Amino acid sequence: MKTDSELSDFIISPPYVLSDKDNADIFKASHGHPRKEDWESKCLDSFKGHVRTYYKKLQNYKCAYCRMDISMATSYFTIDHVVPKSTHEEWMYNPINLCLSCAVCNSSKYNKNVLKRDKYVSLPTESSEYIIVHPHKDRYSEHIEIIEGLLYKGLTPKGVNTIEICNLTRIGLLTERAKNIIKAEKGGAFAKLMAICTCNPFLIKDMDELIESIKDLIENNVC
Repeated sequence: MKTDSELSDFIISPPYVLSDKDNADIFKASHGHPRKEDWESKCLDSFKGHVRTYYKKLQNYKCAYCRMDISMATSYFTIDHVVPKSTHEEWMYNPINLCLSCAVCNSSKYNKNVLKRDKYVSLPTESSEYIIVHPHKDRYSEHIEIIEGLLYKGLTPKGVNTIEICNLTRIGLLTERAKNIIKAEKGGAFAKLMAICTCNPFLIKDMDELIESIKDLIENNVC
């Protein structure tokens, strides 16, 4: 059985291949001239469902950016456009520009720039053209280390940018990761979590808030 670290270290490959029906539905929505508002067209529901079903398996049911499990209970995978559709709507149906993310990484990333240059004739397919970890192109562990399963550390400029753009230092995310450690460590969890935090204060935006959240989990037996 693969460890969580191994399951988190995926590259999406091969990308989804559009079916004839997908292409017909996309044409119905955009008539060959994509606009970002077309993404909400009901006729795309089938296409979006195919993308979610295909990518969630390749992503091991994890978010492309924070690499946390996305709940099977809610099946709430948002389809993220690696290059935002609000800035490059012409690429919004390209499978290499699509992945699945949790809602918070998706909203944190929003319309932020992820490209190295200002202008491109077509969607760039080389990893070197992106300033973040591209889920189709980059090995996550080469750019981001998740220290002791809790804190995100950028190993490269791409890793640092991904952490900033997707807000991987957010307290809610770190608290969710702390839950897994509490479940595994039981009685020794608090000491272990404090050791991780105090050894890596530069990876935490608000140490006091995180410690309070961890205390809350343990005191209220949330895990």
